[in-house]
Amino acid sequence: MQLINLTFYQPETAISGVVYLQDENGIDWYQAQEKFSPETLKICVGDQQKIVACHHDVSTLWPINMSVFEVEADKVPQGLAIDGNWGWDGEKIVSLITLESEQQKKIEEIKKYRDQLTADYIIIDEHHFHSDTASRIQQATLCKMGQAGQIPAGLMWQSKNNGLIELTNQIAARFESETIAHDMRLFANAQRHIAAVEALRELQAVSEYDYKTGWQP
Repeated sequence: MQLINLTFYQPETAISGVVYLQDENGIDWYQAQEKFSPETLKICVGDQQKIVACHHDVSTLWPINMSVFEVEADKVPQGLAIDGNWGWDGEKIVSLITLESEQQKKIEEIKKYRDQLTADYIIIDEHHFHSDTASRIQQATLCKMGQAGQIPAGLMWQSKNNGLIELTNQIAARFESETIAHDMRLFANAQRHIAAVEALRELQAVSEYDYKTGWQP
């Protein structure tokens, strides 16, 4: 059983308050439900043949501007989910994930991870200093003071890993150079991972690629 492109309509015997659907062949949605097998999975297919809903109980579906197909249980692929990654080719359920789309997804994950680490911390003499935007603004001023030897003696500063430490002129003077080195290192490592992903030719290899290596010293 299948219903193609269900849309609103108003039957002559319409009940007040009830919304009716019919497919392009004039088949009423409610009347058609009893013709579906209780053993099959019913899928709602929308734009670009994507599966946007599914259920064994056809009465739970509301396929406005969609088509409905039923699929035998042994032909439902493992891992089927309503996540935009499954479609209908007219005969069977198919994966919409391509090598190119999975590579692009992984590359975006790498860039996001790079940006998270960029804003996490820089390392100076085994001390981890915050590297978010607000901290970088503060550190730019402290760097100039450190280079000019103007950091007050005994000034305590919060690190991420060692708590409060004494911020010396020598440490403060390195904020700018260490931040630049930090950013360049993370960018280079991201590009290394991106190149590795782009070189892969199997979907599973892309999906399983581990990019969380080589970031911080």
